[in-house]
Amino acid sequence: MRRLQSVTLAATLAALAILSIVLPGRVTATELRGSTAPRAGGPLLFAHNAGDAAGTARRALAAHADVIEIDVVLIHGKLRAMDRTRHTWFLLRERTLATAWAGAGTAAIQLDLKGSSADFVERVNAFLRARPGRAVYLVAPDEEVLTAIGQGRPQVTRLLAVKSAGHLAAVLAEAPKPGIDGVAVRYVLLSADSVQQLRGKGLLVFAWVVNDAPRAVELTRWGVQGLTTDQVETLGRAMAGTGS
Repeated sequence: MRRLQSVTLAATLAALAILSIVLPGRVTATELRGSTAPRAGGPLLFAHNAGDAAGTARRALAAHADVIEIDVVLIHGKLRAMDRTRHTWFLLRERTLATAWAGAGTAAIQLDLKGSSADFVERVNAFLRARPGRAVYLVAPDEEVLTAIGQGRPQVTRLLAVKSAGHLAAVLAEAPKPGIDGVAVRYVLLSADSVQQLRGKGLLVFAWVVNDAPRAVELTRWGVQGLTTDQVETLGRAMAGTGS
């Protein structure tokens, strides 16, 4: 009997552990009390991948994130709010882009586009056409994908994702492509000089993924206008009143 009880307890604990991973968490009263007040000035704070799960979206909103980021993939003909490289198939089935969009409240949204096929582009366009009026940032490493989505929609800001030093050098050496509003650069690639060069070309400059407050302050002083972070509340306090 004792052995049976031990096995049952172990199975129950294992099931609870799995549920804690699969099911989104809730914002606790402590988290809500500890959230920051809306910041005055400073860069925009993008909540990294927060829209991919209900719990992280709620926590980002409680911390006053300016923008909720959602990874967008096309799986079996449906737009999903997950990065396929980091989640298993059964998690992908649980959250559609429409659900993630609704879960972001009234905050602006950043769609991190993880596809490039003609079908993907058309489905994202159709999705946005059905939901006018919201501020949306689009991020992708492919200029053709960016410029093909959201045409004629003034609320859409297109950001070229820059992930390597070589790509950054190419962007600095060329005139901005029509339809590209700015760049989202891996933060370790940036310097004060490169930020000023990018802004001198008329480009918005955003950095990712920045979780260190002193580095965030430094990037802001260089002129970076937006920071993607896993630590919205921490950076919100550090950025309060810094301006850009």
